[in-house]
Amino acid sequence: MAPPLRLGDDDCLSIAFSPLGDLVATARQEQVTVWDARSGKPRVQWGAYPRRIPKRKPTSTPLPWVYGLAWSGDGSRLAVHTHCFFDRTAPALSVWDVAKPQRLAVLDGGEDSTGTIAWSPDSSLIAAVAREHNVSLWRGDDYTLVRQWQTEGPDEVAALAWSDDSTRLAAAVGNHVEIWAVAQKQVTSRCLGHTGNVKHLTWGTDGHRLATISDDRMLYIWSAQDGRPLAALDIPRGGVRSLSWRDSVIVTYDDGTIMSWDVCNGRGRF
Repeated sequence: MAPPLRLGDDDCLSIAFSPLGDLVATARQEQVTVWDARSGKPRVQWGAYPRRIPKRKPTSTPLPWVYGLAWSGDGSRLAVHTHCFFDRTAPALSVWDVAKPQRLAVLDGGEDSTGTIAWSPDSSLIAAVAREHNVSLWRGDDYTLVRQWQTEGPDEVAALAWSDDSTRLAAAVGNHVEIWAVAQKQVTSRCLGHTGNVKHLTWGTDGHRLATISDDRMLYIWSAQDGRPLAALDIPRGGVRSLSWRDSVIVTYDDGTIMSWDVCNGRGRF
Protein backbone atom coordinates (compact mmCIF):
# COMPACT_ATOMS: atom_id res chain seq x y z
CA MET A 1 0.00 0.00 0.00
CA ALA A 2 1.34 3.42 -0.95
CA PRO A 3 1.93 5.97 1.83
CA PRO A 4 -0.75 8.68 2.20
CA LEU A 5 -0.25 11.94 0.29
CA ARG A 6 -1.07 15.44 1.42
CA LEU A 7 -2.20 17.65 -1.43
CA GLY A 8 -2.05 21.33 -0.50
CA ASP A 9 -4.01 22.97 2.29
CA ASP A 10 -7.01 21.83 4.29
CA ASP A 11 -9.65 24.06 2.69
CA CYS A 12 -9.93 22.11 -0.58
CA LEU A 13 -13.55 22.20 -1.75
CA SER A 14 -13.53 19.69 -4.59
CA ILE A 15 -11.34 16.79 -5.69
CA ALA A 16 -11.42 14.50 -8.72
CA PHE A 17 -9.14 11.67 -9.90
CA SER A 18 -8.35 11.42 -13.60
CA PRO A 19 -9.72 8.30 -15.39
CA LEU A 20 -6.30 6.59 -15.29
CA GLY A 21 -5.79 7.52 -11.65
CA ASP A 22 -2.42 9.13 -12.31
CA LEU A 23 -3.57 12.71 -11.69
CA VAL A 24 -5.71 14.42 -9.07
CA ALA A 25 -7.41 17.79 -9.53
CA THR A 26 -8.32 19.92 -6.52
CA ALA A 27 -10.15 23.24 -6.25
CA ARG A 28 -9.51 25.92 -3.65
CA GLN A 29 -11.57 29.07 -4.08
CA GLU A 30 -10.68 30.24 -7.61
CA GLN A 31 -7.53 28.14 -7.89
CA VAL A 32 -7.35 24.70 -9.55
CA THR A 33 -4.30 22.48 -9.06
CA VAL A 34 -3.50 19.22 -10.85
CA TRP A 35 -1.24 16.88 -8.86
CA ASP A 36 0.74 13.76 -9.60
CA ALA A 37 -1.23 11.07 -7.78
CA ARG A 38 1.88 9.01 -7.00
CA SER A 39 4.34 11.64 -5.79
CA GLY A 40 1.91 14.30 -4.61
CA LYS A 41 3.80 16.98 -6.53
CA PRO A 42 1.83 19.70 -8.38
CA ARG A 43 1.85 19.44 -12.18
CA VAL A 44 -0.04 22.59 -13.23
CA GLN A 45 -2.07 25.30 -11.56
CA TRP A 46 -4.35 28.12 -12.67
CA GLY A 47 -6.69 30.69 -11.16
CA ALA A 48 -6.23 33.48 -8.64
CA TYR A 49 -4.40 32.78 -5.39
CA PRO A 50 -6.86 31.97 -2.55
CA ARG A 51 -7.84 34.92 -0.37
CA ARG A 52 -8.59 35.12 3.29
CA ILE A 53 -12.27 34.51 4.08
CA PRO A 54 -14.07 37.30 6.01
CA LYS A 55 -14.82 36.13 9.55
CA ARG A 56 -18.21 37.77 9.72
CA LYS A 57 -20.84 37.24 7.08
CA PRO A 58 -24.62 37.66 7.24
CA THR A 59 -26.30 34.32 7.89
CA SER A 60 -28.32 34.76 4.71
CA THR A 61 -25.17 34.90 2.58
CA PRO A 62 -24.80 31.71 0.51
CA LEU A 63 -21.56 29.81 0.17
CA PRO A 64 -19.10 32.25 -1.41
CA TRP A 65 -18.02 29.79 -4.07
CA VAL A 66 -19.02 26.46 -5.52
CA TYR A 67 -16.68 24.21 -7.46
CA GLY A 68 -17.36 21.23 -9.63
CA LEU A 69 -14.65 19.23 -11.39
CA ALA A 70 -15.00 16.54 -14.07
CA TRP A 71 -12.29 14.89 -16.19
CA SER A 72 -12.65 14.00 -19.84
CA GLY A 73 -12.48 10.28 -20.53
CA ASP A 74 -8.98 10.55 -22.00
CA GLY A 75 -7.69 12.57 -19.04
CA SER A 76 -6.54 15.50 -21.15
CA ARG A 77 -9.15 18.08 -20.16
CA LEU A 78 -10.99 19.23 -17.09
CA ALA A 79 -14.46 20.77 -16.84
CA VAL A 80 -14.51 23.37 -14.06
CA HIS A 81 -17.54 25.08 -12.55
CA THR A 82 -17.00 28.36 -10.70
CA HIS A 83 -19.59 30.42 -8.87
CA CYS A 84 -19.32 33.98 -7.57
CA PHE A 85 -16.42 34.31 -5.14
CA PHE A 86 -17.64 37.40 -3.21
CA ASP A 87 -18.78 38.94 -6.52
CA ARG A 88 -15.24 38.64 -7.90
CA THR A 89 -15.75 35.58 -10.10
CA ALA A 90 -18.63 35.35 -12.56
CA PRO A 91 -20.49 32.01 -12.63
CA ALA A 92 -19.22 29.84 -15.48
CA LEU A 93 -18.65 26.29 -16.67
CA SER A 94 -15.40 26.12 -18.60
CA VAL A 95 -13.15 23.48 -20.16
CA TRP A 96 -9.38 23.52 -19.63
CA ASP A 97 -6.49 21.79 -21.34
CA VAL A 98 -4.61 20.30 -18.39
CA ALA A 99 -1.17 19.99 -20.01
CA LYS A 100 -0.77 23.65 -21.03
CA PRO A 101 -2.86 24.83 -18.96
CA GLN A 102 -5.23 26.78 -21.19
CA ARG A 103 -8.94 27.50 -21.15
CA LEU A 104 -10.47 25.99 -24.28
CA ALA A 105 -14.10 27.07 -23.95
CA VAL A 106 -16.79 28.57 -21.76
CA LEU A 107 -19.96 26.50 -22.14
CA ASP A 108 -23.07 28.38 -23.22
CA GLY A 109 -25.65 28.16 -20.43
CA GLY A 110 -23.12 26.72 -17.98
CA GLU A 111 -23.47 29.75 -15.71
CA ASP A 112 -26.76 28.22 -14.50
CA SER A 113 -25.04 24.99 -13.44
CA THR A 114 -25.25 23.86 -9.83
CA GLY A 115 -21.74 22.39 -10.00
CA THR A 116 -22.84 18.78 -10.54
CA ILE A 117 -20.92 17.70 -13.66
CA ALA A 118 -20.24 14.38 -15.39
CA TRP A 119 -18.10 13.91 -18.53
CA SER A 120 -18.85 10.76 -20.51
CA PRO A 121 -16.10 8.09 -20.56
CA ASP A 122 -15.72 8.39 -24.34
CA SER A 123 -15.29 12.19 -23.92
CA SER A 124 -18.13 12.89 -26.37
CA LEU A 125 -20.57 14.65 -24.00
CA ILE A 126 -20.40 16.87 -20.93
CA ALA A 127 -23.47 16.75 -18.68
CA ALA A 128 -24.23 19.30 -15.98
CA VAL A 129 -27.21 20.03 -13.75
CA ALA A 130 -28.72 23.43 -14.61
CA ARG A 131 -31.19 25.22 -12.35
CA GLU A 132 -31.56 22.14 -10.13
CA HIS A 133 -34.13 20.30 -12.29
CA ASN A 134 -32.62 20.30 -15.78
CA VAL A 135 -29.60 18.49 -17.19
CA SER A 136 -27.78 20.14 -20.09
CA LEU A 137 -25.42 18.30 -22.43
CA TRP A 138 -22.61 19.80 -24.50
CA ARG A 139 -20.47 18.16 -27.18
CA GLY A 140 -17.00 17.21 -25.98
CA ASP A 141 -15.26 18.38 -29.15
CA ASP A 142 -16.67 21.80 -30.12
CA TYR A 143 -18.47 22.38 -26.77
CA THR A 144 -21.82 23.33 -28.30
CA LEU A 145 -25.06 22.75 -26.38
CA VAL A 146 -26.81 19.80 -28.02
CA ARG A 147 -29.73 18.86 -25.78
CA GLN A 148 -31.45 19.27 -22.42
CA TRP A 149 -33.13 16.73 -20.20
CA GLN A 150 -36.03 17.81 -17.99
CA THR A 151 -36.27 15.53 -14.95
CA GLU A 152 -39.66 14.74 -13.46
CA GLY A 153 -41.02 16.16 -10.22
CA PRO A 154 -39.93 19.10 -8.03
CA ASP A 155 -36.82 17.50 -6.55
CA GLU A 156 -33.38 18.72 -7.51
CA VAL A 157 -30.76 16.56 -9.21
CA ALA A 158 -28.06 15.78 -6.66
CA ALA A 159 -25.73 13.51 -8.67
CA LEU A 160 -24.99 12.31 -12.20
CA ALA A 161 -23.16 9.21 -13.45
CA TRP A 162 -22.44 7.86 -16.95
CA SER A 163 -22.42 4.20 -17.86
CA ASP A 164 -19.01 2.95 -19.02
CA ASP A 165 -20.22 2.72 -22.63
CA SER A 166 -21.39 6.38 -22.53
CA THR A 167 -24.88 5.46 -23.78
CA ARG A 168 -26.83 6.07 -20.54
CA LEU A 169 -26.85 8.79 -17.93
CA ALA A 170 -28.17 8.18 -14.41
CA ALA A 171 -29.46 11.05 -12.29
CA ALA A 172 -30.29 11.09 -8.58
CA VAL A 173 -33.61 12.96 -8.39
CA GLY A 174 -34.96 13.23 -4.86
CA ASN A 175 -35.43 9.73 -3.44
CA HIS A 176 -35.10 7.87 -6.76
CA VAL A 177 -32.82 7.47 -9.77
CA GLU A 178 -33.76 8.07 -13.40
CA ILE A 179 -31.76 6.35 -16.16
CA TRP A 180 -31.73 8.21 -19.45
CA ALA A 181 -30.86 6.65 -22.81
CA VAL A 182 -29.02 9.53 -24.44
CA ALA A 183 -29.47 8.57 -28.11
CA GLN A 184 -33.17 7.80 -27.69
CA LYS A 185 -33.68 10.90 -25.47
CA GLN A 186 -35.91 9.07 -23.04
CA VAL A 187 -35.99 7.64 -19.53
CA THR A 188 -35.72 3.85 -19.78
CA SER A 189 -36.02 2.92 -16.08
CA ARG A 190 -36.42 4.31 -12.57
CA CYS A 191 -34.95 2.96 -9.35
CA LEU A 192 -37.49 3.35 -6.52
CA GLY A 193 -37.02 2.24 -2.92
CA HIS A 194 -35.01 4.80 -0.96
CA THR A 195 -36.89 6.76 1.71
CA GLY A 196 -34.39 9.63 1.71
CA ASN A 197 -32.85 11.78 -1.01
CA VAL A 198 -30.19 9.97 -3.06
CA LYS A 199 -26.83 11.73 -2.70
CA HIS A 200 -24.38 9.33 -4.37
CA LEU A 201 -24.61 6.91 -7.28
CA THR A 202 -22.21 4.92 -9.43
CA TRP A 203 -22.38 2.33 -12.20
CA GLY A 204 -20.99 -1.16 -12.00
CA THR A 205 -18.39 -1.97 -14.64
CA ASP A 206 -20.74 -4.53 -16.22
CA GLY A 207 -23.13 -1.72 -17.19
CA HIS A 208 -26.09 -3.69 -15.83
CA ARG A 209 -26.12 -2.50 -12.21
CA LEU A 210 -26.08 0.70 -10.19
CA ALA A 211 -25.17 1.44 -6.58
CA THR A 212 -26.75 4.30 -4.63
CA ILE A 213 -26.62 5.84 -1.15
CA SER A 214 -29.26 8.17 0.23
CA ASP A 215 -30.09 10.08 3.41
CA ASP A 216 -31.84 6.97 4.72
CA ARG A 217 -28.35 5.46 5.34
CA MET A 218 -29.01 2.59 2.96
CA LEU A 219 -26.82 1.33 0.11
CA TYR A 220 -28.81 -0.22 -2.73
CA ILE A 221 -27.73 -2.28 -5.74
CA TRP A 222 -30.14 -1.92 -8.67
CA SER A 223 -30.76 -3.53 -12.02
CA ALA A 224 -30.20 -0.77 -14.56
CA GLN A 225 -32.45 -2.50 -17.09
CA ASP A 226 -35.70 -2.37 -15.12
CA GLY A 227 -34.85 -0.54 -11.87
CA ARG A 228 -35.35 -3.60 -9.63
CA PRO A 229 -33.50 -3.58 -6.28
CA LEU A 230 -31.04 -6.49 -6.19
CA ALA A 231 -29.55 -5.99 -2.73
CA ALA A 232 -29.63 -3.53 0.17
CA LEU A 233 -27.27 -2.79 3.03
CA ASP A 234 -27.76 -0.66 6.13
CA ILE A 235 -24.50 1.32 6.22
CA PRO A 236 -22.94 3.00 9.29
CA ARG A 237 -24.00 6.55 10.02
CA GLY A 238 -21.72 9.43 9.21
CA GLY A 239 -21.01 11.83 6.40
CA VAL A 240 -20.49 9.91 3.15
CA ARG A 241 -17.89 11.57 0.94
CA SER A 242 -17.96 9.36 -2.15
CA LEU A 243 -19.20 6.13 -3.68
CA SER A 244 -17.36 4.14 -6.37
CA TRP A 245 -17.57 0.68 -7.92
CA ARG A 246 -14.80 -1.21 -9.67
CA ASP A 247 -13.88 -4.63 -8.28
CA SER A 248 -15.98 -3.81 -5.22
CA VAL A 249 -18.25 -1.03 -3.99
CA ILE A 250 -16.19 1.53 -2.03
CA VAL A 251 -17.76 4.01 0.41
CA THR A 252 -15.60 6.75 1.90
CA TYR A 253 -16.59 8.88 4.89
CA ASP A 254 -15.73 12.40 6.01
CA ASP A 255 -13.75 11.04 8.98
CA GLY A 256 -11.43 9.05 6.68
CA THR A 257 -13.15 5.68 7.09
CA ILE A 258 -13.24 3.53 3.95
CA MET A 259 -15.60 0.57 3.64
CA SER A 260 -15.64 -2.02 0.86
CA TRP A 261 -18.63 -4.11 -0.16
CA ASP A 262 -18.06 -7.15 -2.38
CA VAL A 263 -21.00 -7.76 -4.69
CA CYS A 264 -21.49 -11.38 -5.75
CA ASN A 265 -24.63 -12.33 -7.63
CA GLY A 266 -26.61 -9.57 -5.97
CA ARG A 267 -25.37 -10.38 -2.47
CA GLY A 268 -23.08 -8.15 -0.47
CA ARG A 269 -20.64 -8.60 2.37
CA PHE A 270 -18.06 -6.48 4.18
